[in-house]
Amino acid sequence: MKSNKTIILLLVFFISIKVYSQQELNWGKLTNAEIELTECDFDEGASAVILYKKGNLSFSDGYVKTDIHIRIKILKKEGFDYATQKIDYISLFDIEKIKKLKAQTININEKGKIEKTRVKKNQIFETENNSVSNNIAITFPAVKVGSILEFKYTHYSSIYKYIEAWQFQNELPTIYSEFSANFKNSYLDFEIFYIGERLVNLYSEKMPAK
Repeated sequence: MKSNKTIILLLVFFISIKVYSQQELNWGKLTNAEIELTECDFDEGASAVILYKKGNLSFSDGYVKTDIHIRIKILKKEGFDYATQKIDYISLFDIEKIKKLKAQTININEKGKIEKTRVKKNQIFETENNSVSNNIAITFPAVKVGSILEFKYTHYSSIYKYIEAWQFQNELPTIYSEFSANFKNSYLDFEIFYIGERLVNLYSEKMPAK
């Protein structure tokens, strides 16, 4: 029996810039480009930059599951504010959950060796925003200019109708951002809604000339 059609808001698209020669990065393993980067070439005043941001969406045990992996590099002292990263989620009725969270600070020492400092449980704080949502704050240790902040987690949502849109550009300039969605094991029908430039291009072709 065919299921009812579910409208899903998502943008399946990826942006990559020459800093990366590959799309897949392993946890804790840096590229030479990441190590050598000292400024963002398209925003020279940036105090920090998102090196890598990736989301993989799938369906698991009645939840929409999104695995998220992010790397941020601190370029200037003004970027130390980004050493605390926050994740908001809807806590009411367990609509959303954050699982498998891990984080670390990666530094290069004077001898050129990689040093990793794991974020401990007592450096991760969860607070209540309001009666609907909670906030998880990750406080990265051993942060200095040149530090790379790496964290990953899995976001679970019981809401199927509308999936939160992926943001390719953020408050910080973003060098590489990718989002993918896998519907193979899903019973859902879906429609894709374009946003931004793709939406303009799609409908401008259909509009009659003036």
